[in-house]
Amino acid sequence: MISVVVTCFNQRDFIDEFFNTLHALSDVKFVFIDDGSSDGSERRIEQHIEQLEIDAVFLTNRENTGTVTSLRKALKKVDTEFVKFIAIDDPIDINEILRVSNSEMVNVDLLLSPVKIIGHGPRKKGLAARSKYLSKFMLLPRCLKSCALMSSNNIQLQGSIFRTDKLNQIINQISGVRLIEDWPMLEIFFSDPKNRVKFYPNSFSSYRVHENQITNSGVHLDALNSDLKRIRQISDELASKGQNRLLVGLKRRVGSVINWLILGISS
Repeated sequence: MISVVVTCFNQRDFIDEFFNTLHALSDVKFVFIDDGSSDGSERRIEQHIEQLEIDAVFLTNRENTGTVTSLRKALKKVDTEFVKFIAIDDPIDINEILRVSNSEMVNVDLLLSPVKIIGHGPRKKGLAARSKYLSKFMLLPRCLKSCALMSSNNIQLQGSIFRTDKLNQIINQISGVRLIEDWPMLEIFFSDPKNRVKFYPNSFSSYRVHENQITNSGVHLDALNSDLKRIRQISDELASKGQNRLLVGLKRRVGSVINWLILGISS
């Protein structure tokens, strides 16, 4: 079985579209969490859950706590072997997610796939290049993957399925990070050679570009900048284990070149 954790923060305009893609499936559970929305999202989600015959838990935060804190809270309600998380403004193909989780997650801890970029905005072109980046990234040896991750955040976890116990271990290691989860989670994941990662070439998730995203909101810029500092600190801590600072700096430079080459090919 698989659980889908769906986060929401002031995304009421997209809730109807998201629920229109859902239907009752015996092997899928849902955990919805509203992170302190002020636009009526909470009530709209409740109405849809009442109307649909789906296995769903609905959690709410009194105030906006950030993606990582919401995930940590939601994961306490997940009792399935696999889990996927997504924002409620990003449509999913629930049948494909179930099929992929049943067929591809054998001896796999993390399944990565590209996401389909939809919507409008100046960030769309760059995000589309990042989505194409993933297929090239997965061809790299593991040591070079680590270098690439040290240098920048070019992978979106919307197109991913985790083994639940592995995601729990990783999310609990990200302290002091509120809004950005992709980069530190992947660095921690790839830093452990025991973690098994697989690439799936087809999209079963979307990422919507729109003007009201949390990352484009001025009120969250301080939190985002704080996240970036903490993420770089996590990156340095992971990279420095048993290595000197010169080697860490060299790896980061190599990673920058790798990212530049891959993004150039993908665009």
